[in-house]
Parts: sequence; structure tokens; C-alpha cells
Amino acid sequence: MLTLSGEVAYQFQREAAHRAVGCLVGVKGINNQIRITPSVRTGGVKEQIEKALVRNAETDAQRIRVEASDGKVTLLGTVRSWAEYREASRAAWSAPGVHDVANELTVGGVS
Repeated sequence: MLTLSGEVAYQFQREAAHRAVGCLVGVKGINNQIRITPSVRTGGVKEQIEKALVRNAETDAQRIRVEASDGKVTLLGTVRSWAEYREASRAAWSAPGVHDVANELTVGGVS
């Protein structure tokens, strides 16, 4: 069992470290304890995510509600497609200091 520890600013960095060692010979399991800690002030995480959703042509930002507290983000609302669902999740994970995303968006039902 291999244990990863340390701090990174973004989830994608945590995932990249996991992928980088996962294929090494002799590694039978990975305990990923890398923490996500922001390198910048995170007071505006909710606003950053909302702006990213508005900028992205794949998402209808008006139908997505963002709740954020202490690095935990919850996405609520309805989206038109699975692509929009995934893009909203990606936007949330892209904000600095986010260490947990609960994507509670419903797919479909949008006219």
C-alpha cells in the first residue's frame, strides 16, 4: 500500500498524483491523503464558480444554484444534458480550495 500525502491547490492535481503512481510496478493500492488547500483566498468561491458557469457555453447558468462553504460545494438545479452536468461539476472542481463537490443536478426536464 502506497500513501500519498501533502497539499495541492486543485482537485485535478490530487488526481494527477494518484494516476502518476497507480501504474508503478509493485503498487497494489493507494491511500490518497493529499489535502486540497487554496493558494489564494477562497471567500469568493461561489462567485468564481457562478462566473465560470456563465462563461461556459455548455451550461445554462440560470438553472444552476451554487452553495459553497469551507471548500465544500453543492450544485443544485436542472440541466439539459449529461454534458452540461459534467461541465458544471468541472467548473466547481476548478475553483481554488474546493475539496468536495456534491453534484445534485437533475438531468432533463428543461424546456
